[in-house]
Amino acid sequence: MNLRREASFRWLTIAAVGIAIAVRLFGLDYSLWHDEIASVTFARQPVWRLWSDWMIREPNPPLFYTMLHYWMAWFGSTDLAVKSLATVFGIGNVVVVALIARRLGSSWLPALVATLFVGLNPWHIYYSQNARAYTLAAFAASLAGLAVVRIVKQHHDASSSGGARADWMLFGLAMLAALYSHTTMVIFYVVVNLMFASWIAITTRRERLLAPWIASNLMICIGYGWWAWITWHQLGHNGNLAWMDRLNIRLATHIMLEIFAPQSHYLSVRDRGFGGAAACTRCPDASVGSGPDVALRGRDAALLCRIAGDHHLARADDSMGSAVLRRGLGTCRTTYPPRGRGDRANRRSTCAVGLGLS
Repeated sequence: MNLRREASFRWLTIAAVGIAIAVRLFGLDYSLWHDEIASVTFARQPVWRLWSDWMIREPNPPLFYTMLHYWMAWFGSTDLAVKSLATVFGIGNVVVVALIARRLGSSWLPALVATLFVGLNPWHIYYSQNARAYTLAAFAASLAGLAVVRIVKQHHDASSSGGARADWMLFGLAMLAALYSHTTMVIFYVVVNLMFASWIAITTRRERLLAPWIASNLMICIGYGWWAWITWHQLGHNGNLAWMDRLNIRLATHIMLEIFAPQSHYLSVRDRGFGGAAACTRCPDASVGSGPDVALRGRDAALLCRIAGDHHLARADDSMGSAVLRRGLGTCRTTYPPRGRGDRANRRSTCAVGLGLS
């Protein structure tokens, strides 16, 4: 490729990273929501408690809470400060993805395309402004992916011994960080190792790969053993994972449709007294009705159910475009597209109106 054109793509990639940073910093100081407040609550615990059996009450691993604990000690606990840690990891994820694309494509053009795809992805921007561990998990997973790419590339170099020791160390530490960021990263770990095993089985000079691969996985398994025990205990004896639906084909299909073809629905909660059952129905009308009916967005409805006396975890998570509210005598499901922040005050007022109906 022409050197001048390659230099242009490199500068365009740097500019794309700058744009990704700008869109993540814009509006970063808006108020925390329920899960982010939970992050702050855990981050304010002593670090030793986060890495003890006390965490049996929390399905998410303690790495992000530990980092947030020290981050808040350095930068304070304002909404902006709390959210900015996830923003840093989100930006880091964009940069690492660009490096992976550059390494795979041997050009800055794939890096530019990858940077634009990730940097301007609405969901990635949303999670980069969310004080939760999602961007940390993505950043760690991308680091592990970068290590894999470097190992494979170096192995095909005749003068290489199957990957530098530093790359294998990066793979092990990044994978361990991903596992301690979010419990579902176990799936990522399994898939990557299935890929590794398949590649080792068909590649030449496989004997140079077996020892470091086994050593890295041994380090990961030993390091993750404690949280694996916590998760197993939660699955068997603790109700803290009860909010998760058991995955089936119907639910998987529904989730995929909500991601790629979201619908606009609101939740109509008919007040029958907080001491009794709350009937939840789908309502296409976005307006606040009169009388006992009020249209609520997912998170506000979850707050309503929680304050109403739900002793289980009432959850409304719009991260996948759908929300499931669990309540003692019924379940209601609502879906809606990602919403802007301009109507945050209206949503809070709507929730207040709903609470006032009691």
